[in-house]
Amino acid sequence: KYDVKAVGKKIDENNFQWTFDGKTGDGKAFKASGKYTRRTRPADKKKPAAKKTVRPLAKRVKFAKRAYNYVTLDYMSVPKGGDEEYIKLEKEWQKIHTLRCKSGSMLFWAVMKVENADKSDYQYITVGGFNSLDDSRRGVNWWRVQKLNGKKIDRKALGERTAKARKVLYSETYEFVAYEGAVDWDADVVNFGYWQPAKGRAREYERAERDIAGPIWRQVIAVDPSFKMWGLARLVRSTAAQRPYTHRIFHLINSSKRPKDKEARAQLREQRQKIFRSGGATADWNALRKGVKFHRLSWILKTKPEDSAVNQEWKKLTGAWKHKYKDGSYRIKRITKNQETFERYDAKGKQITKTVAPMRIEIKGGICHFYVYHDNGNYHSIYKVHGGKWYEQLRGVFHNSSSSPNKFLVYERVKE
Repeated sequence: KYDVKAVGKKIDENNFQWTFDGKTGDGKAFKASGKYTRRTRPADKKKPAAKKTVRPLAKRVKFAKRAYNYVTLDYMSVPKGGDEEYIKLEKEWQKIHTLRCKSGSMLFWAVMKVENADKSDYQYITVGGFNSLDDSRRGVNWWRVQKLNGKKIDRKALGERTAKARKVLYSETYEFVAYEGAVDWDADVVNFGYWQPAKGRAREYERAERDIAGPIWRQVIAVDPSFKMWGLARLVRSTAAQRPYTHRIFHLINSSKRPKDKEARAQLREQRQKIFRSGGATADWNALRKGVKFHRLSWILKTKPEDSAVNQEWKKLTGAWKHKYKDGSYRIKRITKNQETFERYDAKGKQITKTVAPMRIEIKGGICHFYVYHDNGNYHSIYKVHGGKWYEQLRGVFHNSSSSPNKFLVYERVKE
């Protein structure tokens, strides 16, 4: 048995100097010293701090400003000499689709005429925009349309005229994948290109279009006042007997913005060619995809942007809104189109936090949704403006939340 006194001295966080002084079991003097290092177990090792992922503002703004999520295309065959009657008919349908837009079941609708239509089985394409795939699959809600119309629509007579004036060869639904620019409702020309990626390379093709082609078209939009939008869409549904392509690229053009004189047009062509020549990163496009068919179309009829229920929701929400908590603290949201400024205050009125982030409104299945795109994630909830108040349902209503589903934040408009 040892009778020893131990004295330790810390050198640093993991190293110590120990001195032992005393007697052994048989009474002999014992003295020893040494340097000891802390043994680190794997569980004790500090994990490197995770890098905070911050999404660029430009990317978040693009999420917020998407024109739509899904679009349907109906390919119309019109009898020879029947164009005038067909356009008259579509003007009647335009009234119905305008009411659908006002009700929130559709974002927009348009009719486009195929140039050189004698080389195609169809002469016209109708387009409808939606925020959800389910909405794109729903037909006309005649009860709602007639209620908004204020008078009965003779559906039988309209159906008979429709059957005579045109035949739907097939329908397609596309999901929005990438875009540059923005919709110009004064645009009058649309270019369609239908593409088939190489086998097993669809996602690679989409990345190339988004990350390589997209920035090039962004530069074109910056120099060409007539070129308004470039976009890529993925085919998700088709009633066609054959599907030789899975993607569609579109260009939206406002021909009235083209330079009027010959010299200015030549300068613009040179600017565009320079952009294409020095586009930066490239891809082996011929190996990545093949073109199937191409169309140039004229925009004949379209609904108006002010008829969109989403645009009407922006008008309702624009301004400042205040929600007050029981303890006297409060929050304020200041809304402008596609942007939310959020401020939190304590009971004494001192500002605690402030964030500014891109915002999006969608109407899906008749329910208003809003999305706020922060740098580290998204906030999504459903809401309704009613009786001058903004009712924002808290996230307990969603499946992946354990909180109560019946809680709301109720905001009242603030005059500033």
